[in-house]
Amino acid sequence: MKITVKKLIHTLWLALASLLALPAAAQNTKITLGGISDSSGTVVTGNLAWKNEAIENARWSRYVDANSIYRRSEGTDNRNELNVIGKLQYDLDEKNYLQTAVRYEYNKFGQSPNKVVAGFGHGYHAIKSERARLSFETSLAQAFGSGLNQLVFRESVWASYKFSEKSEISNKLLYERGGLFRQVRNVLALNYQFTDSVLASLVSTRVLDRLSPNTRVISVNLGVSF
Repeated sequence: MKITVKKLIHTLWLALASLLALPAAAQNTKITLGGISDSSGTVVTGNLAWKNEAIENARWSRYVDANSIYRRSEGTDNRNELNVIGKLQYDLDEKNYLQTAVRYEYNKFGQSPNKVVAGFGHGYHAIKSERARLSFETSLAQAFGSGLNQLVFRESVWASYKFSEKSEISNKLLYERGGLFRQVRNVLALNYQFTDSVLASLVSTRVLDRLSPNTRVISVNLGVSF
């Protein structure tokens, strides 16, 4: 049987994804909804961030990030997008880790409205402390969609910094490329925690996509954390 890079990626991803039922560790979930109305129309956005991080001697961590954008102007929809990424991570040591991630994207006005990109790779914690975090990841992935079946090289940068117990800034940068497929996605968020369960955030989302219209949206969101 011929073993291709595509089959190898699928095998590794399925093997790690089967471990998503691992016992829970330290968990944190943030869900925010918001919007803004300007000359370009009315924008409604939603964001979800969930993490289940390894504690003490545990090595496994899990993350889910999702964001949606809907825009309507002059009685017509001109933006309808959903992006969800799930990541499973295994720490090799204090700095290095293996990671597998699957990203689903729906874009009503894109050339390929439904896309799935699944990959496996390496990550490096440049900074990991209670106040600041900075990680770099590199992966090989496969992109699937309408008229799309492409081997993809994925790079991502995850960064956050706590100004205080109540305020934090985070930035998530994702870059995927392969053949005609290329996407740069950046989500910058400034969060303020009013109470243990209520927060507000200022979110800037920018997407550059060769196969879909580009996106640039800034919104004010209000949500809950638990």
